Amino acid sequence: MTRAHVATAVGVATIAAPLALAIALAGRGGGYFIADWGQACVVLVALCAAVALAVGFTKVSALGAAAAGSWMLLGVVQIASGQWAPDANLAARVGGLTLLYAAALAIVVIVASGEARRADWAVGLSLVAATVVCGWGVLARLVPALELGDDVSRLSVPISYWNGLGGVSAFAAVLGLGVAGAMARRPLLIVLGAAVVPVAAVAILFAVSRGSIVAAAVGLVAVVALAPDRLRMGATVVVVLCAAAPVVVAINGSSLVSTGGALPEHGRSGAIALGALAASCVCAGLLAWAVAAASDRLPRGVRTVVGRTCAVAVAAVVVGAVGAGMAGAGPVATLDDRFEAFQQYAPTARDDAVSLSDRLASSAGSGRWQNWTVAATQFRNAPLAGDGAGSFAVEWDQARTVSLDVTNAHSLYLEIAGETGVLGLVLILIPLGCAGLAVARLRRSGDAAAAGMAAAAGAAALTLWLHAAGDWDWQLPAVMLPAVVVTGALIGRARATVPATRVVRGSLAGITVVAVVAMMLSVPAGLAGDSAARDARAAARAGDLTVAADHARRATEREPSAAAWQLRANVLADLGRAADADGAFVEAMRRAPREWSIPADWAAGYGGGWHAYLDRLEAQLAGDEPPDWAERMAELQPLYASPDEPT
Repeated sequence: MTRAHVATAVGVATIAAPLALAIALAGRGGGYFIADWGQACVVLVALCAAVALAVGFTKVSALGAAAAGSWMLLGVVQIASGQWAPDANLAARVGGLTLLYAAALAIVVIVASGEARRADWAVGLSLVAATVVCGWGVLARLVPALELGDDVSRLSVPISYWNGLGGVSAFAAVLGLGVAGAMARRPLLIVLGAAVVPVAAVAILFAVSRGSIVAAAVGLVAVVALAPDRLRMGATVVVVLCAAAPVVVAINGSSLVSTGGALPEHGRSGAIALGALAASCVCAGLLAWAVAAASDRLPRGVRTVVGRTCAVAVAAVVVGAVGAGMAGAGPVATLDDRFEAFQQYAPTARDDAVSLSDRLASSAGSGRWQNWTVAATQFRNAPLAGDGAGSFAVEWDQARTVSLDVTNAHSLYLEIAGETGVLGLVLILIPLGCAGLAVARLRRSGDAAAAGMAAAAGAAALTLWLHAAGDWDWQLPAVMLPAVVVTGALIGRARATVPATRVVRGSLAGITVVAVVAMMLSVPAGLAGDSAARDARAAARAGDLTVAADHARRATEREPSAAAWQLRANVLADLGRAADADGAFVEAMRRAPREWSIPADWAAGYGGGWHAYLDRLEAQLAGDEPPDWAERMAELQPLYASPDEPT
C-alpha cells in the first residue's frame, strides 16, 4: 500500500467519524439531549482541532473557510447571547449544538479539499448512514419480534420523532437516486443506490410525514435538473419509483399501518412485506442498471426524442394527479383552501382518515403556522440580535394562541432569526450558499464525475435543508449530520476539482481556536449537570426522593441553570420541605424570570387555589383571545410577595 493510499484511507476514516456518531446517536433518541450530543460535540471539536493541526489550513478554499467559520461564529454568538437571553445556560447549550455541526463541517471541508475521492467517499458514507437510520425503523415495524420499541402508529424508531425519520428518509431516497442516476458509472453502485429508495419510501409512509414527501419531491426535481445526463437521471427516477410503488401501495392497505392508536398484530404481514420489500429493492437496482446500460447506447437523436417523450408523459401524469386531487375546483381555489386549512390548528382533523394516504393528503394544520407566526413576530421585535438563543419557548408561552406545548419553532431559519436576529440568520445560511456555489463550479468544471457528484449531493442536501425549514431537525444530530457531511463534501470537492480556487491562510485556524474555547466553556458543564439531573429523575421515579434531592443538588452545583433549580425545587416540594422548595423556585426564577413553567410548577405545590388558577389559565389559552402576558403575571404576583420573599 502506497503512502497515497494510506492518506486516503485515513482521510475517509476521519470523514466517517461524524457519520458513525450519527448512527450511534440514532439509537439514543436521535441525540436530542445534551447527555448524548454533548459527548459527540467534544469528540468532533477535538477531532477538528487535530485535523487542523495535522493537515493545516493552506488547502482550504475561501468557500470552505467561510462555511465552517460562519457556524463556529454562530455558536459563539449563541453562547454570548446568554447575556440577554432568558436563560444563559440554555443559550450555552444551543451554541454547543451549533459547534457540533460546525466541527463536523470543518472536518469534511478540510479533509475533502485535499483529494476528490475523499469527497466522493463522504457522499457514499452519508448515504450508508441515512440508510441505516431509516432501515432501522422499517425493520422495527416489519419484524416486531425484534422488539426495537415500535409501539405507536407513526413510526419514530430509532430517533424518537416521526418527522425527523421522514426527513432523513427523504434525504436517503434522493441521494440514492442521485448516486444511481447521476454520480455512479459502476454497476454495483448503481444497483445499491437505487435499492435504497424502496426502503426510504416505506419509512416515509410509516412515519406519515407530509413535509418529508414535499421535500423529497423538490429533491427529485433538483436531482434531474442538476444531472449532467438528464435523460438517464429522469429515466432512473421513473423506473425506480415504479419499482417501489407496488410495495408502498400494498403496505398502505395492510395491518402494518394505523391512522391512530395501537398497532394491530402484524407479525405475519410484516414478514410478507419484508420479502416484498427485498424484491422491490432488487427490482429497483436492476432497472436502474438497465437504464444506465441502455442510455449509454442510444444515439444522440434518439436520446432527444426519448427524453422529450418521457418529459411529456411525466408532466401529464403529474397534471392528472394534481387535477384529480382538486375535486373539480380550480387550482387557485384549491391552493387557497388548503393553505387556509393549514393555517388552522386542527390536531384532530385527520383522526377520521381511513388510510394513511387519506391522512397524508389532509392539509389540516398541526400548529406549524402558529409556531412560525410567533417566531416571525419575535424576529420583527428584535431584528438585529434577537432575544437570545433558546428564547423561543419563552416567547411561545407568552404569545401563543393555541394550547400547545412546544420548545422549538419547527423551522430552523425562523427560530435562528427570532433568537439571534439577522446576524444569526446570515451565519446559518452562509454554508448553504457556499455549497450552492460549489455545485455551480463543479457543474462548470468539465469533469463528468464532479458534475454527477454535484447533482446527487446538491439535491440531497437541498432536500434535508428544506425539510429543516418546517421542522426541528437541527435538534436531532442523527438526522442532520449526514446532510452536514454532504454539504462539506460539496465544498471540499470544489476545491479539489478546481485547484485555482483562492486559498485562505490562518483565518480558519483562529476561528477554530475560538470554537474550541467556546465548547470547553459551554458543553462540559451541561453534560455534568444533565447527568446529575437524569439521576435525580430516575431516583424520583423509583420513589427514592431523598436520593433524588441529593442528585438534584449536585445538578445545581455542576450547572446552576434554571432547569436544574426547578428540578431541585420540585423534588423538595415532593419531600414536603416547603421552605427549601420556595428558595429553590426563587433561584430558578432569578435565572429565567420569563420561563412560565417555573411559576406553574410552583403553583402546583400550593393546593386547590393554585390548581384552580392554572385550570382557568388553560381554559383562557384554549379560547380565541388569550390574556396578555402582563395580565398573567399580574394574576400571579399576589401569590408571592417578591422574588426574595415567597409566601
